[in-house]
Amino acid sequence: MNFLGTSLNRFALARAVPTNVADPARTSLSKTRELRDAFDELVRDYDSKGQLPDPSRLVCECMRHRELGVLRDALAFFKEMRDLHIQGPMDDKGWETLGDAIPNGFSLEVLTLSDLVIDRFTVEQCFHALGKMPALANLSLHRVGAEAGVMNASECPALNQLKALSVIEAGLFEPNYTPENKISVSDLLIKLLGNCQVQNLSIEGLRFESFEMEEWLKGGPVVTFDQHASLGEVLCRQSELQVLRINRCFAWSKDEKDLAQNAALHLVRKIPVYKMPSLRLLDLSGSRLRDGTLAWILNALGQSGTCLRHLNLRGNFIGDSTVDAMAFLLMNNRTLRSLSFQDAKAPELHWSSPEHFINQKKLKKLTDALEHNTSLCRLGFEAAPNLDRRALLACLERNREAFKVSALRAMLTSSVHRLPNDLTDYFANEGARYLAVRDALTLSSLNQGAWDASWDASQRFLQGDGAST
Repeated sequence: MNFLGTSLNRFALARAVPTNVADPARTSLSKTRELRDAFDELVRDYDSKGQLPDPSRLVCECMRHRELGVLRDALAFFKEMRDLHIQGPMDDKGWETLGDAIPNGFSLEVLTLSDLVIDRFTVEQCFHALGKMPALANLSLHRVGAEAGVMNASECPALNQLKALSVIEAGLFEPNYTPENKISVSDLLIKLLGNCQVQNLSIEGLRFESFEMEEWLKGGPVVTFDQHASLGEVLCRQSELQVLRINRCFAWSKDEKDLAQNAALHLVRKIPVYKMPSLRLLDLSGSRLRDGTLAWILNALGQSGTCLRHLNLRGNFIGDSTVDAMAFLLMNNRTLRSLSFQDAKAPELHWSSPEHFINQKKLKKLTDALEHNTSLCRLGFEAAPNLDRRALLACLERNREAFKVSALRAMLTSSVHRLPNDLTDYFANEGARYLAVRDALTLSSLNQGAWDASWDASQRFLQGDGAST
């Protein structure tokens, strides 16, 4: 989506979009005319091309200038638009204008909010506007801050259709890190998660309060201990979660001793991912998790009978205990299809740790575990030079072939006209020779019975009567 609204006439856009937030007084007649001209330009563009243009820029300017009439007409005309981007700054009157302008039956599905501060003046009007978006399924918060304490007394609407929520906190060293986004989004995130059941949750860039935290770090968006605990609680109640990404989230510490102590405080320690039967993808990349934390997660997953299919541990600290836990997971798990711990660091307790490589001893542990595993198709790691990985690769290739056969068999058995079992097996095995793993994944997502068939194939491999090479 092009937020800049390239379909707008550049001269009309120059007239309609000021460089500064307008005075709170009533929008002048000339400004109304300019915004109306910009709206008319969008309508002409739609009439000529037959495609809905992006009205985000116009919507934001109407909100800033309290231009209810133009905004109401624009949202009524673009009633069926799929996505909208609202970029700050924005005050309470702007949110009030949006809420009053939204028509009944507004079908917006995707909303992105960026560079905003939700404070005690704007929170009620913001929630009012969200409550008038019954079809909202995907909400993204980019560099959005929430004033501490204002959410407790606010009534958040029930976001029954919301299935995807993405949060990107402003990074301390990012070029666009400004005073407007130094307030953490945590309270707003906690409030939203308490009023919906999402399937896809992505959290990036959170920094957790830690013991002996450097004073200069406290000036940025920091998740306090209390917020951290509350966030863990609402995440535990997400019973439909299928995809969970927690990326580049960590606690800053003064020295190595504090870093080791704070490792136990990471958000993943508060979420029982091993007790989430709906979870299919867990991405913890880039969070610089300690060796002990990763081992704890892997051992828990290995004991719980999880249905997790994809696990990404890139960019964390990997040591002997992590590799042992990986081997334990692979020995006991029958659903995991991909595991990645590339770009890993050695487990020393400092930020400049050297890159971690799998040596012959660790490789043997993983290979021995894969001899008993029938589901893993991809294993990503950094290997030491001249490491002989042929045995491990052979195990992965065996599993990939079995997965392709199971996907094809599921497709054949799910058709209206079912084939005899011998013909089904024949076509599945022959077809698998020409099928890529990517295609098999597509088939498995289209056929509900594919994973059940893959599970059956796994059991046959364990019994030794269905192995392929």
